[in-house]
Amino acid sequence: MGIYVSISVLSWDTELPTTVLSCLQNSSGKNNIEIGVAYIADQETFDFQMHHMPGIQSIENVRIKRFPFEEYWGIGRGRNAAISMYSRQDYFLQVDAHTYFRRNWDETLIKKYHEAEKMTNNEKTVLTGIPEMYWYPEHLSNHIDFNEEQPVGYPYWMTGWWWVEDCVPRWAHRDPTLLTNYLADMVKNTSFAPAIKISGAFMFGRGHLAGHLRLNEKFVFWEEEIIQSIELIDKGFTLVYPYMANPMHHMYVLDSGEEYGPRAHNDIELKKANIHLDLKDATKKNMADYFQDPRNASKILRYQDYAGVYLGDATTKRYFKSSHGVRRHQYAYINAK
Repeated sequence: MGIYVSISVLSWDTELPTTVLSCLQNSSGKNNIEIGVAYIADQETFDFQMHHMPGIQSIENVRIKRFPFEEYWGIGRGRNAAISMYSRQDYFLQVDAHTYFRRNWDETLIKKYHEAEKMTNNEKTVLTGIPEMYWYPEHLSNHIDFNEEQPVGYPYWMTGWWWVEDCVPRWAHRDPTLLTNYLADMVKNTSFAPAIKISGAFMFGRGHLAGHLRLNEKFVFWEEEIIQSIELIDKGFTLVYPYMANPMHHMYVLDSGEEYGPRAHNDIELKKANIHLDLKDATKKNMADYFQDPRNASKILRYQDYAGVYLGDATTKRYFKSSHGVRRHQYAYINAK
């Protein structure tokens, strides 16, 4: 089986070698792993970064392609650029450029995917969740640490909190058995639950998923996951959270530092390129354009009902339970008490 791993990098990310090498070295060896890296950078930055990386650009099944920063910055164009290098592999996996893959991650994901697909009875199934962190305990050492038993994070809405005020509701994640009794029973009995949203740092599905992920090229960052969730559900996809130990881990900004794990940030790189833009204002405009488009009205209402959130005030509406454990439209909901 072939797996395409889609990665986008903005200007520079010191964890890209860890991502690429752990992906290849910790795979089972039973599948053909092809990695596509869309490197969003000016020529000088790209040449400098390639010169200082440990030869990952010369690995046969790793394709690193530079896309000009001024034309491709932002989550929309960056993700699209990485997806554009997909070449008909059996499976598609999207991760961030600061990911550590655990041993046999590929066989683990394929097995879990087929279990989920059998349950959903839908070839448009997406495994998604929020990878838990990895870190360097001694900062400058090559030793990587992570919690081996911690499950993939389940996202939940933080009532009344925002990523972008009055625009993008905030979420957090944790072990689903610690959220609600209904959710705990569901994942313990079935190993799955409907995911309230996708995670851009972990999406796995059949290869045709790549053809359904194109984002609006104006998207900056925060718009991605909610709007992509709305669109995927409208296209008939089932978003499935897998209750399992993390097949890969994520380096979060709070766990990085000057000595290990640093990476570029949109606002700083834009200033360097003399692009003057308030990212939150741009996000508000992009979200408003999407939500005010009458063609999206029914999609948004369907997603709000599915995900248990009113996007106008970031209020959690209800928790869910599964009536039959199959297709998305068969999930039943109960009001939160």
